[in-house]
Amino acid sequence: MLTEAHSPSLSDRLERRARKVDAERPAALLRERLAQGCWVYGAGGYGLLAVRTLQAAGFPVRGLVDRRAADPAFAAAQPVPAVAPEALDAAMSAGTVLVVGVHNFAADPAPIHAWAATRGFADMIVPAELPDAIGAAMASYWLTGRDHVRAHLDAIERVAGLLADDTSRAVLEGVAAFRLTADHGTHPASHLPSQYFPADVPLTREPLRLIDGGAFTGDAWPALRDSGRSLAEWYAFEPDPANFAALAATARDADVAQAALFPCGLGERAEQIRFAAGEAAGSHAAESGDIVVQVVALDEVLPRVSPNYVKLDIEGAERAAIAGMRATIERARPAIAMSIYHRPEDLWELPLLAHTLLPEARLYIRQHGHNGFDTVLYAVP
Repeated sequence: MLTEAHSPSLSDRLERRARKVDAERPAALLRERLAQGCWVYGAGGYGLLAVRTLQAAGFPVRGLVDRRAADPAFAAAQPVPAVAPEALDAAMSAGTVLVVGVHNFAADPAPIHAWAATRGFADMIVPAELPDAIGAAMASYWLTGRDHVRAHLDAIERVAGLLADDTSRAVLEGVAAFRLTADHGTHPASHLPSQYFPADVPLTREPLRLIDGGAFTGDAWPALRDSGRSLAEWYAFEPDPANFAALAATARDADVAQAALFPCGLGERAEQIRFAAGEAAGSHAAESGDIVVQVVALDEVLPRVSPNYVKLDIEGAERAAIAGMRATIERARPAIAMSIYHRPEDLWELPLLAHTLLPEARLYIRQHGHNGFDTVLYAVP
């Protein structure tokens, strides 16, 4: 008797990938290799965190690799010896591990990997492996231990069932596979210029009445303009003082009938919070933040506004902001674009929340940045 063959489900495919990594690159093996000595590529915030965490765990760090190390003053300011990539030869790297300490949206990892292949490292460990290899201190944005993602494969499967097109499903699977395997070959192709207004997502062509949460320097305006859309109303929220100043300059030159700029963040309620300012697009709420900023609920400050598009890129506060604008969403039924990478759970929790709030909406996911950054959910009623 013939039986119908069934292809494995998304969760089955992802689980198989995770088991393969368990067998081939367990955390114990990574730690064993780190014990031989390592170099850290990148002297930015995440690279320096890697140096501190590796040293605290007892792993020998030979030094930092960074283009800026060609400047003697920069090299002298680093906590360990620093060399430019071209100055690190095979004799220095032989038998050691390269730890990639570059974790941001803008850095294409391919050139780093290609360079590493010419230097004879015994292994290369990338950010997606670091939480498992050396601990939770290396968790940042979406980074987390592999088992945390595996524990939510059913939720990821549910999200896949809600998505409106094959591209979205492929992006979701690629992002999840990348988190589980650290294999950049699974990472979806990135296209930052189309963020918030991708041509293949059927967003409204009407003049936009935009709620801009996490307005940064006003970067939504040129992206909107380049997409061929017009802006009727712009309500922009940005708590970082330096970013707000740049936002105000952008708004002065923008072709918009009505604009209101708020030097505060969006949240569930009106309150003051500590905030780490001066980190450009990465400025965020933090208990150790250097300033105090105001956060407001949209339903309270703009109770009569009826947006047709809401953009939220607010460093992990998207869920709280949604809670503070539920009445607006229920009344206006706007399209929503929100980042789903700031916290590990955002990848599955925020699409499920969007479906609950706007059950009639078509859901799309697009990848706009490198290294798991700038993954955006679009909910289009």
